[in-house]
Amino acid sequence: MFKFLKLLGLNEWLWQETGIIDHGKRAKFLGTQPVRALTHVTIHFFQNTNVDFFNEIVKLVEQGKLNNQLDLQYGEVPIENPKGGYRTPKIVNATRTIQLHETFLSYQWCITYAIYTLYVETIDFPKINAELGYTAKNITPEKIRKAKEVFDYAKYIIRYFDTWDKDELPNPEKYSATERDYIEQTNIFYTEGMKFILCHELAHAKKHLDNLPDEACQSCFQEIEIEADKEAIENIMLGSGQERKIIAEVGIVMGILSMIFFRSTTTGKKHPNVEDRLTIALEIMQTRDDSYAWAFACVGLELWDTQFELNFNWNNKGKVTYKELYYEIVNQIKAIHN
Repeated sequence: MFKFLKLLGLNEWLWQETGIIDHGKRAKFLGTQPVRALTHVTIHFFQNTNVDFFNEIVKLVEQGKLNNQLDLQYGEVPIENPKGGYRTPKIVNATRTIQLHETFLSYQWCITYAIYTLYVETIDFPKINAELGYTAKNITPEKIRKAKEVFDYAKYIIRYFDTWDKDELPNPEKYSATERDYIEQTNIFYTEGMKFILCHELAHAKKHLDNLPDEACQSCFQEIEIEADKEAIENIMLGSGQERKIIAEVGIVMGILSMIFFRSTTTGKKHPNVEDRLTIALEIMQTRDDSYAWAFACVGLELWDTQFELNFNWNNKGKVTYKELYYEIVNQIKAIHN
């Protein structure tokens, strides 16, 4: 089938090895931000989280627990709303509609790209070279610099909006074919992270909106947030299989990390601490000690540490496993809060 499509000249970008891949030229997308190139794919993967998932969505719609349309909002505005709150994913109780904003999707892609690229360039490639005893993988300072620039852009659009420069910054709509591995691997982890976020909101529709706790009971709200995480993880793992488990693990880590870069503390009133959500998720997934999901989590926490100058002690990096390092850093986060 793929050879047949190639002969017809369809989807030529799939085999493109040089030049610029520009999805904006081959298709019309809603929205103005480069992440628009992945919106339809993200929704497709969410609807097909596992073999029974779409039928569950239909059932919830029929029961009146879920609106049959996503409220996908567009506009060149920051994630922080000047009227209060953030334009982050949520389910609106009155309409039972899952709401997403294009700027948040841009932010999520950018933090995913930054963490993935820094993992490859500062952890994975050096490890491979050290094990082999020679430079099998060239480390590229320019890629590290660009990853940090993309992360800076993600931080910026939390409170201010600026155009995502498709010619200067890595993005999923327009990119060099020689850089496609970094972009398209990011796309995989990004869509998996958004799947987790959407599954979390759907869990609220299924289990919580009909029986919300009293506003004064903050711990009650924290409990339902953890329950929604568990429900989302269960649904994703049902559709992952052993061969895709690592993709699911990293995606879920990315989905949970999405809220940590908004402020210097992880504590919340109605939401559990981000590090608690992260730890619970990693343990529920029975993440193997050697899974690079632990390293991805550490890269994200180190970016947050640098962002707010929290001055965690990273001296054990490279001396212990990333699972051990992760728990060391979590203990330091707890020390800040206590």
